[in-house]
Amino acid sequence: MYKSIFFCAFGLASAACVATTTCEAVGKRVATTDPSEWRGGVPYESCKAMPDDPNKLIMIMDDKVYVVDAATAKIVSEGDMGTTPFQANSYAIDTARYRLAPKTRAFAIRFASTQPHYHGGGSSESLNLYVVDGERIRVVMESLLTDNWVGGMNCTDESNPSPSTCATHYEGTRADIAIAKTAHHGYADLIVTTYSGSCDDGDEKENCDTLDEKRLTVKDKVTTLRFDGKQYPVPTEMQGQ
Repeated sequence: MYKSIFFCAFGLASAACVATTTCEAVGKRVATTDPSEWRGGVPYESCKAMPDDPNKLIMIMDDKVYVVDAATAKIVSEGDMGTTPFQANSYAIDTARYRLAPKTRAFAIRFASTQPHYHGGGSSESLNLYVVDGERIRVVMESLLTDNWVGGMNCTDESNPSPSTCATHYEGTRADIAIAKTAHHGYADLIVTTYSGSCDDGDEKENCDTLDEKRLTVKDKVTTLRFDGKQYPVPTEMQGQ
């Protein structure tokens, strides 16, 4: 946010700067137009320009998702975020090229969660996919686990933790999504490739504080998700929490 404001203030216009400024302005106008609509007057929680129509914005407000006309600040489409559990301010709009049909480009919301515990913890990310259908925004895929890691420090002597009595171990998975050339019920199939990896104290002479993508290199499996006319069903073992 501060970086975008810096660029705007000194006239160094950029796409990120313009988008941030537009989101702030439209969010305030929406809240001013109908302040009762947004509890506490919070204008928006996440915002990004529509990938195929920069004159419209995708906005998350009060746990719902909207498409808003940037010029008029009027809501043109809306829908629920789905049933995926999420924590406040723990989501981000993803406008990658999810081209499901020649005239249908979906967008995603990524939900992050953490599970802290003594000497360690974990985190995960789940993805929902949405399409704009007139005045409605429909969820077409829910709770695909795209990133997950868990681990921490195991000590043989909890009363006296030290490098000699404790070892750190993390393990994790990530999933990449690609659009297939095949299709079902009018929408392209989704190819999900899952990778895994682990990290222990001593790996590359580093402390294993995090598990980044460079360690998740073992390809576990490739799964094809097919649209059933309403959604892309996600197998239970591939769902986030």
